[in-house]
Amino acid sequence: MSTKIWNITKYAIAQYAQAVENLEPMYLDAQSAQAAGLTTPVAPASFCAQYQMYMDPEVKVPTGGVHVKQKMSFFKPIRAGDKITAETQVSEGTDAKGRLLIQYATTFANQDGDVVCSGVMINMIPGSKK
Repeated sequence: MSTKIWNITKYAIAQYAQAVENLEPMYLDAQSAQAAGLTTPVAPASFCAQYQMYMDPEVKVPTGGVHVKQKMSFFKPIRAGDKITAETQVSEGTDAKGRLLIQYATTFANQDGDVVCSGVMINMIPGSKK
């Protein structure tokens, strides 16, 4: 299992919101978040997806993978000031043709231990058989 912690800042949330062109004011500044009844800016739901690609350098995964599938589930808002811990389990399998598939199952939790998001991503390693 691979674990990584990120400190979520207002800047990181605003940067992501701009990158995905989701310009809700509550993502971009504290005053708009407070006007919406929030204590601090919140991130777009898909914010944690950018962290699913993190892999611990100690985890040996074949190179040259092709992204074939991804599914994300969102449970609670991610807020500026949160400390998000991502835990990723890496496993191997095969598809119907016997090609090697690498699955990354990641759970994201905030500093209170609340799961905010989870996701599964699958890569196929072309030319390899398990």
